[in-house]
Amino acid sequence: MDTVQLSPRILSQVFGTEFTRGSVSAGAAQDGLKPSKAPKISPPDNSHMVKSKENPPNIDNLVEQMLQKLKQVSEAGQEYVVESVEGRLGPKIVKYDVAAYIGSFIISNDRLGVSSQCNFGSVRANTCVFKGKWQYELQLGSKGVMQLGWSTVTTKFSQEKGVGDTIDSYAYDGNRLRKWNQSTAPYGETWQNGDIIGCCIDLDQGHIEFYRNGKSLGIAFSNILRGSGIAYFPAASLAFNENIVANFGATPMQYAVPGYSPMQLQRSIENAKTDLLLQWLDKVLRLFPNDIFVPDIGTGGNGVISSDDYNTLMVVCNRIFEFLGPNMHSAFVVERAFLPFFAKTLGLPEKIGQKQDISNVVVHTQRAYLLLDVMWTFLEEPEMKSYLERLCVILLSYFRSNSLSIKYPFQHYSLHCLIALCGHRRTRRHFLHHLLFDKTNRLMHFLHIRPVDEEVLKELIPEGWYTEKEPENSDAGRAYNNAIQLMSHHIALLENLQIQFLKTLMTNSDGTEKRPSSRSVFLRKMRLFIRDTIRPGSVLQQSVNKAMCTFFRFLKTIAVLYSEELEENSELRLPEIPPAMFYDTTVNYYDIERVGGLSSYLYKSNHVEISQALHIDDYILNGANNQQPRTAGDNPLGVDTPVPGFRTILHVSGQNPMNSVSVPLIRVSLPDNRQGGTLVAAQLGTTQAGHRPPATAHNQTPVIPISVPALARETAETGTETQTPSEGLSSTNLGMLAGTGTGRRLLGRSVSATSSGEELERPLHTAGAALIAGLMGFGGFEHRQHVYPTNPATSLLGRDSGVMDPSTSLRELLDDSIIVFCCGVLKHVEKVVTLQKLIAEYTKAQKTAKENLNSTNFSAAEKNEIQTSIEIFSRKLDEQSRHLAWVKAAVFTPERQQLGFNLLKTILKSLKTASSHGKLFAFVPELYISALVNLTWLLLTQMNPVIPCTNLPEVEDALADVAEFVATHFADTRIVIAETKDTMTQALSMFICNRTMLTALERMPSESQAIMVRAILRPYENRAWAQSNWMLVRMWQGNGFGFQYANSTQSRRSYRAKPVQDEFGISPNLAPTPSPILQSHVTTALMSNQKMAVTYIHSVLNQLNWAFSEFVGLLQEIQNAASRPERVFIESRQLKICCTCFELTQALLRVVEMIFNIASPVLNDFTRDSAQSLLGRLCMLLSQILNRIGSNSGSFAQVIDLDIAGLENVTHYPILSAVAGILLAAVRNELDMNSSADIPVTKALLNEPSFQVKSLDFLFGRNQSPTAEGTLPFSLRDYVPEDISEEDMGMLERVIAHVKDWNQRLQSDADSINDEEVCTICYAYPKTCTFKPCNHRSCRTCIVHHLMNRGECFFCKAVIQQVFTDDGEKIHDIIQDSDTPSETTLAQEEDIL
Repeated sequence: MDTVQLSPRILSQVFGTEFTRGSVSAGAAQDGLKPSKAPKISPPDNSHMVKSKENPPNIDNLVEQMLQKLKQVSEAGQEYVVESVEGRLGPKIVKYDVAAYIGSFIISNDRLGVSSQCNFGSVRANTCVFKGKWQYELQLGSKGVMQLGWSTVTTKFSQEKGVGDTIDSYAYDGNRLRKWNQSTAPYGETWQNGDIIGCCIDLDQGHIEFYRNGKSLGIAFSNILRGSGIAYFPAASLAFNENIVANFGATPMQYAVPGYSPMQLQRSIENAKTDLLLQWLDKVLRLFPNDIFVPDIGTGGNGVISSDDYNTLMVVCNRIFEFLGPNMHSAFVVERAFLPFFAKTLGLPEKIGQKQDISNVVVHTQRAYLLLDVMWTFLEEPEMKSYLERLCVILLSYFRSNSLSIKYPFQHYSLHCLIALCGHRRTRRHFLHHLLFDKTNRLMHFLHIRPVDEEVLKELIPEGWYTEKEPENSDAGRAYNNAIQLMSHHIALLENLQIQFLKTLMTNSDGTEKRPSSRSVFLRKMRLFIRDTIRPGSVLQQSVNKAMCTFFRFLKTIAVLYSEELEENSELRLPEIPPAMFYDTTVNYYDIERVGGLSSYLYKSNHVEISQALHIDDYILNGANNQQPRTAGDNPLGVDTPVPGFRTILHVSGQNPMNSVSVPLIRVSLPDNRQGGTLVAAQLGTTQAGHRPPATAHNQTPVIPISVPALARETAETGTETQTPSEGLSSTNLGMLAGTGTGRRLLGRSVSATSSGEELERPLHTAGAALIAGLMGFGGFEHRQHVYPTNPATSLLGRDSGVMDPSTSLRELLDDSIIVFCCGVLKHVEKVVTLQKLIAEYTKAQKTAKENLNSTNFSAAEKNEIQTSIEIFSRKLDEQSRHLAWVKAAVFTPERQQLGFNLLKTILKSLKTASSHGKLFAFVPELYISALVNLTWLLLTQMNPVIPCTNLPEVEDALADVAEFVATHFADTRIVIAETKDTMTQALSMFICNRTMLTALERMPSESQAIMVRAILRPYENRAWAQSNWMLVRMWQGNGFGFQYANSTQSRRSYRAKPVQDEFGISPNLAPTPSPILQSHVTTALMSNQKMAVTYIHSVLNQLNWAFSEFVGLLQEIQNAASRPERVFIESRQLKICCTCFELTQALLRVVEMIFNIASPVLNDFTRDSAQSLLGRLCMLLSQILNRIGSNSGSFAQVIDLDIAGLENVTHYPILSAVAGILLAAVRNELDMNSSADIPVTKALLNEPSFQVKSLDFLFGRNQSPTAEGTLPFSLRDYVPEDISEEDMGMLERVIAHVKDWNQRLQSDADSINDEEVCTICYAYPKTCTFKPCNHRSCRTCIVHHLMNRGECFFCKAVIQQVFTDDGEKIHDIIQDSDTPSETTLAQEEDIL
């Protein structure tokens, strides 16, 4: 056998001087270059090594010499030496026991990570100890209620009792700062996410001790149970959604406690051998010229390596990895030896300290790439994958650990290693395919930045600061801001590494003709993760815990790549999202809701519009059959997206030679050749005769015939003739495919591709199915399938293989970011806003306590308690101010604000463009509407206290555009999803409540304002009307009677609890935001269209009647329940409904008040249709409210005197002040009138049978029955001048005096009525109206009220066709016209809106 000479120089440099020269067989060299793929279980076979008489044996037998070296390694002094296993029972590999847990858990594949899915579940390990000192560690994935420690085999767990709740178990709970052993006592420190909790048990001394991040918390338990039959298992009890990861010794202890052994034993001999092998490997790597795995082969020198030297390196590498390979399955060896070795190749320290600064370390990746090349070459694939899996888990554990330094050493260390790993092409693709997008999405964990430990915050900010404490320019204020800047600096360094990591994963230059780029893989895996986990309604849907960091990292990465690859800028610009992306199948939205309904229905009903928008001319009826390549201006996705030209998209032709039945064939045209194209079209199919297609000329597109038997059968059934190859597709056939049942049925069938009786290749089969399904818009094929002949819509996607189009890829990632924002970011933002509210509440409480301390109304003992409260408030404020400093440094930053603002503008532009596309607007995903609204609110109110939104350029114009879009689309008929409608309506109501957004609404074009107002004034029947009513209330609040102040009157009453913000009515916590501009549009809409005004006001009165009736009914139920002798609990749901009905009643009254002030003729001008009837009905409702509320003996007064929790907002003032405002607005203009003809409102009120003049006295506290003991009689005078101005109060008194005066005048006329002339319905007024055709009579008031709801006579039940007064006036006529518009007219008006 020929031998290949080994280089003595290489051998001596690697192994020492004893390896000086030698040779191995050619088989050995070949084996070194291409190692065997057989499993390496036993030592390598050395039979092929040939000894030579000329060479010493130690040179020929390389492997034997290596084995001798390894045997000489002493085990003395090595770490983790285990001299005895005495005191331990159980398997060698320690895991959680899946047969010994109570509750529901998600357990990881290695059975070391558990996540609770029940209220309180318990789990224990499969190994116990009864003697000696033992330790295990737990990394916290959450910081909630958990009890961690030890239990015995006799411990009985349940959903109520966990670790530490029994006499034979012991636990520590860092959430409640307690230790548990049947009873509980204070112990330990507050734990945080990422903490490493060490659990140590000393069975020799009989005590248990816990550690937090290496710091002892003290001995928790002494004299624990010991003796015969007692052994302790590691155990944990977790509340819902709490999770931990255990380390029983499978990897080195993060904080090993001297004298304690890990639960899982390790062989030190393997560690020593691994160290020696890695020393050899390090020497080998240094011998590769320029750290290149395949260098230039030559005679040596100047970066060129000789052939013998290179072959020697290959052989040595192979032999080293044959010994190292089996250890790749050991997580302990990987963390203890391989990870430090890999970090060393990067220039990082082999071991990292908790407070070590490596943020400025310069990383060299070339040698790391060499190492990975060598490993992928000489390791078996399972060994390499096992190594990378364990390495990823270890790095994630490091990254998630709680940082004890603002310099984040472990996080920098992990990211540097990750970036180097993913910088290697093959390793990067393995990470993308198998490691980063698991069910927990490790990628998101690597993109998250956890707040530093509480102790670190205290070191950075020894004394908390807030505005109310000291001025910002004070020493404390400056120190506080300096600490924020320091944190921002270190966080920015870590964020830059995360962006670099994402950019590495998004590499777009590694694609080939047969392999997609890493960017394509990344986007596909991210989309699948969204489909399976993030998307609402997905099977595995779970909360996205790291959504905020992921969202902003994605945005920053998109902005950086956009600047580098498309348009250089420094403004963090984002790519535009064309509306065509919502329906051209470029991005698979799976089952995400569209604003227009189900996507399947939308594709069926809008296929023609889609083909027109995408310029698929062959699909359009009577369109040209041959299309030339389009120009950039024809591209629906923009100039920067390449769109291949398709000549003939679909063609039915030919005769099937297989039988005598005519079978239509689909003629599919391939896209024109593109740069870097991946298809060779000429070799894709055969003709009907079984021959290959003829060679095509340059730039000619070949035709691929595909036989579709299903289409032939449908054609035969419908009688459609087949066409010759030269004919184009007729309108009839196209209609069959596009809109008939035939075409739709074909979409659900497979397309059989046959030629001469033989089936074509599967890819061509898929192409045919994709062509029909995609062309019709119902493509069910998965996202980014292999590119075969397909329709132009999906071709806009680009190629699956090769380099992706940068613009298209960034748009898809941006779309992913929007989904992540909607599904997870808002929850985290709410936590931050809650922090700001807590600081405000603590500040207010501290201020009140200090005022009480200086008061003379408290005793010395009480002042001591107040002083204690002040100290507690101060500590809480210091703690919360530190957390707010973290928010300012890491969460709400100027860069994030700018990114959010840029995204807002991008989404708004896409939505406005989509709206201009007519019916295709229905394809917009509902998430885009939610994102628009929530981003606006994020920038305007949630970020604004920390970062003023006024810092953003052009923010006012952008907010005005958002306001206009929401105002003009919240009633858009193209939006059919109820959730989207609610989102838009709530958004508009929030905008009207906010002064900044209200100003933006007022800046809209007058036409848009009119459209919005008309949509708000739609009748309240058959729609969700409470929010629309609230909008009108907010437009009016600040102008009405007793409705001009922000403070709630209830909050100033000592016997009332803190007011609760209502849901549908008037919020007591919002400042008034009256809008004269929008009020003028309301006036115009009501005055210019009496029919619309009548319909709207009629619906308002209907809802007012319903709301008040429900409220009174619930009050009576509550009163009856409270009056029972036995104890009765009133349901909170009943109280909430009662309160809601009360709020709705007062809100509806305020709307009526506004109408009477700004558009009174629609109610008091009797020349207008139905004005008199509406006014009469309003007077009836006001009378009922006054009678029910204006009494101290009714159910209303009795219930509010009970002071029931949940009814704090139910008081006299809100509703009676609204009624008084209506009376004031309605009667104000009649005060100086002397003729009864000039006081229509006064007469209508006095003519109402249920009206009682004495009820008006209740408003001023006059003529009231005795009140409950300890309460004062109600009077509006008590609210002057804080809530009611003196002028308004004086005017109200004049109005009531005016009503009383005319009541006396009109009463004398009523007394003279003859009994025969009195109305037999009300017995209050004379008969003045005659019904036709039955000629029965009643008073005008009764018949007008009756006709509002029914059209039959009181007496004979005949249909009333006409009603005439005694003066000859016709007040009702159904023969000519109705007083209210027809349903058809209303429907037409809604369609116009």
